[in-house]
Amino acid sequence: MGNEVHWAGRQSWQLEGDVIVSRWVGAATLEELEPFLAFAERCCDQIARPFLIIDNRRAEPGRPEVRRRLVAWARDHMRFGGVAIFGGDFATRAIGMLLINAIGLLSRRALHIVFLPDEATARAWVSERQQQQS
Repeated sequence: MGNEVHWAGRQSWQLEGDVIVSRWVGAATLEELEPFLAFAERCCDQIARPFLIIDNRRAEPGRPEVRRRLVAWARDHMRFGGVAIFGGDFATRAIGMLLINAIGLLSRRALHIVFLPDEATARAWVSERQQQQS
């Protein structure tokens, strides 16, 4: 899978070791979300417990169909060792919390998802979780 950056519209992501780093700009569309989900699924097939860092500094809340698709996908594919989300305005974080709650209820698993102030803190949190799980 390498370390190359993948793009769909304005959205980008890459695999750094066992960490998927995604950067979201504006409101993601289904056409932008689907390639990311396919990438994340391939990562989950190759890595037992990948981690996910989400950069929401330039993100906006997705449309309802995007949110529904994300919840449906995560219900069956939430095998991440942890998810660290940083950035985003109040509305983006509030909708993110609603999505996390929905995923937790539907998957019936403990989710290790946190909202953090910046990328450095997100990377430090992931590093700590990696050490705890090794």
